[in-house]
Amino acid sequence: MTKSREQLEKWMSETNSLLHKRLRNRAIKRRTLRALTLTSFILIVATEIAPNADGQVVFGAFLGIALYHFSIELENLEDSE
Repeated sequence: MTKSREQLEKWMSETNSLLHKRLRNRAIKRRTLRALTLTSFILIVATEIAPNADGQVVFGAFLGIALYHFSIELENLEDSE
């Protein structure tokens, strides 16, 4: 192989590695944002429903659901890394 071809292959390998890392980081950010958004939505729904029912029970239930969902999303993030 010529020197220029070796350099080209090395450059392509480095570029591919950087691109893969960047896409993975973008996917992690997107998943984290999705988890936070859904958790926030669940909490907003809880605050809207709570005054109409037994507030503490409803809010506690929705808070539990939100935290459970968020923990599942974080586990999925750790597994994907």
